[in-house]
Amino acid sequence: MFKQGSGFWRGRSCLWLARGLLSVVLCGPFPLLDAAAAPSEGELRAAVIVAIMRFTSWDTVSPEKPVLDVCLLGKPVSGEVLLAISGEQKVATRTLNVRSAQTDLDQCQALVIGEDVDDDEYEQLIAQTNGQSILTVCDGCRRGLGEDAIIQLRLRQQRVSFEVNLARARNNNVALDAQLLELASLVRR
Repeated sequence: MFKQGSGFWRGRSCLWLARGLLSVVLCGPFPLLDAAAAPSEGELRAAVIVAIMRFTSWDTVSPEKPVLDVCLLGKPVSGEVLLAISGEQKVATRTLNVRSAQTDLDQCQALVIGEDVDDDEYEQLIAQTNGQSILTVCDGCRRGLGEDAIIQLRLRQQRVSFEVNLARARNNNVALDAQLLELASLVRR
């Protein structure tokens, strides 16, 4: 399930995936991206989140389900952009349905957590999603928070990178493609 490639094909796969992620960021169907202006941090983070979801599979979500429910909690950096593309952006054959969430996470396949979530609330959320097929993404969390999320977005030298908590992904029955793992800046096993 989490097999990583090697040698010649790994290099080709990484190059292909990197080009795919770059094309989503620069040319993808993001209506808010202006070709003349550099994308904002929120637009870049939203593009990375959508690209990550393209390389994610959920054990408990039927492939025939027409929507992918993304819940926002707090104020993620990508929140406004994700809300703006809700109903328009597709991940494979599923249309993104982005909404704000308070506590009802039962219908969420992805949970994007923002920076203003406090420590206690964050710990409760992680405990609530434990064992459920929910991709947790920490988008703009304070330093020290986010290690328990499956994906943690980071901004380093004006670039958005991501770290992966593979043990949490396995626990939540969320499968991440090996090509995605190769692009992560850090994979915690």
